[in-house]
Amino acid sequence: MRFTRVIVRHCLPLLLCTVLFSATSTLLAAPPGGVTLDEAVESVRNQQNGRVLSAKTQKRNGGSVHVIKLLRKDGRVKQLRIDGASGQRLPAKQKR
Repeated sequence: MRFTRVIVRHCLPLLLCTVLFSATSTLLAAPPGGVTLDEAVESVRNQQNGRVLSAKTQKRNGGSVHVIKLLRKDGRVKQLRIDGASGQRLPAKQKR
């Protein structure tokens, strides 16, 4: 009985925080009518020939941009930018 109270007292708040955080991050990552980071990664996997190294979402000018790094078959790393609202590929960033 005491063991159960200890688990509930210590684990329940952590579990609730985890559930709330994942619900919040899902809502932030998927704007209405937009594409999620997971959807953008899946699209890149289907269209490109390579392995996804990393993926993250950046907030830009009130919207979101998914940045996906891909290891190509020739050993080079390619960075793709996907618009979070439309799912369209954005032009590469200009180097300064």
